[in-house]
Amino acid sequence: LVLRVFLEDPLKTTARLLLLLLSLAAWHQAAAAAPTNEQMQVEVSNLQLAAAARPRYSVIARFLERAIENPDSNYTLLQNTTILLPSNQALIDTLLRAWDNGTEWLRTVSYNIINGLYTLRGLRQLPRNAQIPTLLEGANLTKFNPSFSVALGQPGTKLYTWAVVKIPNLYNGVFLKAHGVDRWVVPPVA
Repeated sequence: LVLRVFLEDPLKTTARLLLLLLSLAAWHQAAAAAPTNEQMQVEVSNLQLAAAARPRYSVIARFLERAIENPDSNYTLLQNTTILLPSNQALIDTLLRAWDNGTEWLRTVSYNIINGLYTLRGLRQLPRNAQIPTLLEGANLTKFNPSFSVALGQPGTKLYTWAVVKIPNLYNGVFLKAHGVDRWVVPPVA
């Protein structure tokens, strides 16, 4: 039957076969490029190890602690403090490595957090100012930088602080905890 169809119209049949092969190749390439949940867990674990090697209190944790003491002057407090360098350089370097070596999911997260740190320091936007769709939840720092959001909470009696970057349609968000050693925690898929 295939031979009969080919002999009736060899040009059209060849074109259809080529289109089919190209479609299969494109599908296979897209499937191979998409990170699996296991791959993302490995990347998160690698960042946890890198974070654990840094000093106990990162620049984000220290800034949040000061912001909690005086919540009405977060931006001024950050502008007038000296805790930003060199304390956060290891964090920025780690996130830049994540950008350079990670999947698109991880690059999106690292871009938003690095961009937030740089913008809050009063510097210009990063040159990698890609059009990344983000959904942000948090407190009042969003008015200074729409790419970075800080949420404060207090479960039980212990103060609990974290930065939140939510990425719709990719993995349901990533939480960067900033209490003690920063940790990357992947929330369960809704």
